[in-house]
Amino acid sequence: MVKKIIWADDNKTFRETMLAQLERYCRRVGVEVEFDEASDGRELVEKVLGAHYDLVFTDNQMTEVYGLQAITQIREKNKTVPIYMVSGGQVRERALEVGATGYIDK
Repeated sequence: MVKKIIWADDNKTFRETMLAQLERYCRRVGVEVEFDEASDGRELVEKVLGAHYDLVFTDNQMTEVYGLQAITQIREKNKTVPIYMVSGGQVRERALEVGATGYIDK
């Protein structure tokens, strides 16, 4: 079964690099994936609430809507999709408080 993953980050180069690495890993371990991208938190919320995703990755500091706000908005309607914040700075605890499944330092 194909797994659908979305990555949100306003830095296009970082987003594309991470998706390429993730794609290589998934191929190596035999997981079939379909990737989607969002360039800001608003787009992320719209996409996640409008379709099924098996996994969500998001940065925090983005234009329009920050990752913390996006997680909060997603959790109001979807309590189950795994959401991982991939960010720098001191937002780990806050990310977990608003509903992130986990946190990965950039």
